[in-house]
Amino acid sequence: MDKELTEEEKKDFRKDWAPKIRPLARPVDNAEEQRRNRAAVILDNYQELMRYALANEQSIPATRVYFQKVAAGGSPAPIIKDWFKIAS
Repeated sequence: MDKELTEEEKKDFRKDWAPKIRPLARPVDNAEEQRRNRAAVILDNYQELMRYALANEQSIPATRVYFQKVAAGGSPAPIIKDWFKIAS
């Protein structure tokens, strides 16, 4: 059977306990999350990637790099037009 702790031992145990408070994650703007998700969908679909490259007179590798940066959360120079519109 386990030994019962004395009142002094209980106090010592409690004073060492401190809850670990983690900082909250940075809140993500819903539009920014949708933008990253849309870029990931375009990267997964080669036909969509090709369509955006042709429509914007860019090479497919340049278009891919652009959408990779957007999907990673970056804000690259806008070489691709009208690919993400927020419905109002």
